[in-house]
Amino acid sequence: MKTLQSKIIALFGPVCILLLGSCAVDTGPSTSNNTYAYSISVAPQLKSLAVNTTQIFTANTAAPSSQVSWTVLNSNNAGGAGTPETQTGGYTFAYTAPATPPLYDPGSSNLQGSVTLSASTGSSETATQTFVITAPTITVGFLTPPTTVALGASVTIYAYAIGSISNGLTMEVNTIAGGNSTVGTIVPYTGANATYGEYVYTAPTSLPVTGSTITITAVSAAVITQTATLSLTL
Repeated sequence: MKTLQSKIIALFGPVCILLLGSCAVDTGPSTSNNTYAYSISVAPQLKSLAVNTTQIFTANTAAPSSQVSWTVLNSNNAGGAGTPETQTGGYTFAYTAPATPPLYDPGSSNLQGSVTLSASTGSSETATQTFVITAPTITVGFLTPPTTVALGASVTIYAYAIGSISNGLTMEVNTIAGGNSTVGTIVPYTGANATYGEYVYTAPTSLPVTGSTITITAVSAAVITQTATLSLTL
């Protein structure tokens, strides 16, 4: 009799568990706030996109469409970093590049002239890519440039060349590449948290024979005729 009872329990036990609501459905990996986060990837992966161009991005994820969110990192130029800057919900994202390549605050970790796009299904599940915005003409300039520097002192200068895949720069002081001890020197900053376009100019210890005004020139490495100049008073 005991054996028969055991067989009945073994047969009907799972049914009782289901009827009592003890069965769970796996809807995704659990997170600490009792929601669910799903892995995500985005296609295509871009290296560059021309100004004013619209690109459709597609999210690959098992998450519900409503759980997907899209974000474009804000920039500080008038045209922004493209539109829309955010979108809540949807497996696709129709992004339109700005009319001019975006600029970011001095010292920003984001590469000048580029866009960073993120797609997320939760705080820990994010796919991010950065691509360059190209333009018909390369633009060279300075961000919040200083106007004066004391003799023998150093000052940080932020320069940029945007509009090309190759946004490299060369720097001149009074037309001398890198400068010298007479007119002062300019070198890339290589310390902690160094960013693209960050340079350090060190003034000479005495006034050069050319006077108290120093001209610093940023030159695009891609198109050397594209330049910008900055005047410093010693």
